[in-house]
Amino acid sequence: MGRSKLSSKFDAELLGETTLTVSVDGVPQDRRVYVLRLVANAQTNPSESFPERTMWVDAEQYLVLASESKNTVGKLESALRADALVTFRDRLEYAVMTVSNVLDNSWTTVRVTDREDVGELADNLFDPALLPQFDPRQFNDRLQVQVPDPICP
Repeated sequence: MGRSKLSSKFDAELLGETTLTVSVDGVPQDRRVYVLRLVANAQTNPSESFPERTMWVDAEQYLVLASESKNTVGKLESALRADALVTFRDRLEYAVMTVSNVLDNSWTTVRVTDREDVGELADNLFDPALLPQFDPRQFNDRLQVQVPDPICP
């Protein structure tokens, strides 16, 4: 299920395959995708806010190109769409994506305007339990633009 750990929290069913058109490195491409239906696993994920999801996963790169999530009362609430991808470190990454709340007709567009290769990152770097101790300045020796000190600008 892409590059995430959804497989331990959801049971997945392959609904089929189709194509989605997405911009890749500035050129529209038809990408073959797997259509998956995910249902929250009652034992490992009993309090999931979005217990049913449909995902369109790139068949080559295993990147989620679109998803729709239903809330606990079965209403479609959230949708994600990858509007543009770029090649970075020999794999596709998001360049522009839109996340929308279908119920209140609001959305957020995320644009990644620059990337910098800082090398391999530890698997546990973004573990929620470790986030309070996370200091991005630890990467300053590998970045072209330095992360400022949040206390003393």
